[in-house]
Amino acid sequence: MTKRVQIVLAVLLIAVAGVVVWQVLMGREPVYQGRSVDSWLGDLTVSNGIMRSSHYSEDAAALKQIGPNAVPFIFRKLRQNDSLLQNKYRDAWPNLPDFVHRFLPQPKPIAFNSSWAGNALACCGTNATRMVIDKLNDENPAVREAAWWAVSSFFAEYSISTNETISLCLAALKDDDAMVRVRATISLGRIGRAASNAVPALIPLLSAREAGRGPSERVFVRANAARILGLIGPAASNAIPALTNLMVTGDSYVRVSAAVALWQITSNENLVLPVIISELPSFDKYVKQTPIDALKEMGPRAKAAFPLLVSELHCTEDAKLRGAITNALKAIDPDAAAKAGVE
Repeated sequence: MTKRVQIVLAVLLIAVAGVVVWQVLMGREPVYQGRSVDSWLGDLTVSNGIMRSSHYSEDAAALKQIGPNAVPFIFRKLRQNDSLLQNKYRDAWPNLPDFVHRFLPQPKPIAFNSSWAGNALACCGTNATRMVIDKLNDENPAVREAAWWAVSSFFAEYSISTNETISLCLAALKDDDAMVRVRATISLGRIGRAASNAVPALIPLLSAREAGRGPSERVFVRANAARILGLIGPAASNAIPALTNLMVTGDSYVRVSAAVALWQITSNENLVLPVIISELPSFDKYVKQTPIDALKEMGPRAKAAFPLLVSELHCTEDAKLRGAITNALKAIDPDAAAKAGVE
């Protein structure tokens, strides 16, 4: 046997041994009703783009039954689909010469992303909290995103103390990944006024970059930071200059987010009302409720917005939005609302 063959065989044996060791360390994949975790995850991702609509479906219920034992396999599936090397290959492949395409396979799109993984982790229950927190600083940004998705959407509310949540968020607000920063702000939003210690770390996000990991993906870091500062309230007064600047320089969504935050911090309707009135008509119905609720809070001081709200009421058939507009109109001027036929 030549030396070269011996080297090749040695490398193969090491590789096989590595796979075996890895499988032993991972353990046997849990099974529920005869199906593996990977099988249940596959159903969840194809049933709907984001699993929230099927959170109580049979698939999500299966993950709940498997519990924390499913966590390593959720992260494994995410790593298999969304790694730095794979994404570089996906980005590079379209720009490679045609003759190279003949030899290299076209990369497959991500079939299991961080949002799906985050929702799957949340299905595993609060007993999985510590296992998920351990991944908040993982080197893979997709893993960090998924872990923060679970923490911000579920675990922080039920199984993590306020002090620990703030501590974890303060570190994440400096993360290179925009989605991680947004998810950390969402966790702080659940704490509200008690998160005042985070104000100095939130202010720089008002001018942060918003490029996501995907091509042309935008992550709304600035608007989310503004929203959380508003929820913190007057204790976020140090953010007033940056929010005032953002209310002028940002796009429509960012401008209104900054305006609502300034209202919540300063209670100065004169500062923000013109911006809300100007931008509200162009807003998507799914984000209109926040500024409308702010107008409700202003009450009679938002009288200048009354005609706009009446127009908005006539233009929408969305029951939830109509309810918010109706409540705002009654809070601003109950007599005028009655005359306008608002019930």
